[in-house]
Amino acid sequence: MKKQIIITCLTCIGVVVGAQAQNRLANTAWQGTVQLYRVMDVVLQFEKDTIRMYSVPDNVLAETKLLETMTYTTKGDTFT
Repeated sequence: MKKQIIITCLTCIGVVVGAQAQNRLANTAWQGTVQLYRVMDVVLQFEKDTIRMYSVPDNVLAETKLLETMTYTTKGDTFT
């Protein structure tokens, strides 16, 4: 009985660790510059399978705006 519990626990841990290693972009944010109707600074916020692109305010009074929401997948070292 102990052996089955240990094997089950190790299997669950392996699945969780494998899933986290597969998507290293999740829960990260990247700042950069894009050319839209003008050059602007943006932040790309990565989630499990979604990217949200936010504007970076030019001044303190300007507000951050959601510009676009995109979906993505990763397989090995390929990002689509």
